[in-house]
Amino acid sequence: MTALEILVVLLPAAGLLWVVWRTDRQREPLAWVIGTAVLGVVLGGGAFWLREKVAAFTHLDVDVHVVGQGMALVYMFAFFAPVGEAAKVAAGWPAFRSRHFDEPYDGVVYAGAAALGFATIESALLLREHSHAPGVWIARVLFALPAHVFFASAWGWGLGRARQLREPGAHFPMLFLFAVAGHGLYAHILYGRGPTALWAAVPFVLAMGVVAFFLARDLRKLSVISDRARSTALSIASLEALSKPPSP
Repeated sequence: MTALEILVVLLPAAGLLWVVWRTDRQREPLAWVIGTAVLGVVLGGGAFWLREKVAAFTHLDVDVHVVGQGMALVYMFAFFAPVGEAAKVAAGWPAFRSRHFDEPYDGVVYAGAAALGFATIESALLLREHSHAPGVWIARVLFALPAHVFFASAWGWGLGRARQLREPGAHFPMLFLFAVAGHGLYAHILYGRGPTALWAAVPFVLAMGVVAFFLARDLRKLSVISDRARSTALSIASLEALSKPPSP
């Protein structure tokens, strides 16, 4: 990889990781966030290797010019997208099981960190694999980066909501399926079609940015309300304890 390609891979991912971490009102331990991103790199590399092996064995591909639109869509939605999202879930799982994961927005932070680690290694491997057309593929991996974070954050919030309610519920499975379908469609536009299809990704990126802004704002408000309710409950419990007569 050239120095430019290394910068394209590392700088935007590191910048987005910093933004995701900073937007959390009660910031998660940085070591856990970085560790989740590193695990995303490891499992992202494994997912890329598995995709390559399956593609070679089945002669399937994401590119419609290689296998046709029908088979490209089958490969994308039956294997490529589900494996990618599952690898991100696995990368975030240690953090999701930790004591630091105690509000919905934490799910967004850790899912975003896992997704950015995944995106970093995927981008590096794609640029190495397509070194014959670096310009087009640099544009593709840059367009892919926000989608990795956006769709992972959806099921990350679902996990956070389930943790807050202390019951599994349907949030995570429904949002995971949404992430697979939405990210699969977006990846089909980026990777499955010609360079001109990149223009179709522009409104997707803008829409994801707007939705992410309003959802993040609402999640922070919910966290503030939850903290106030918790503080009020603790204060009431303390007053009740103080108001009890002393035991003989």
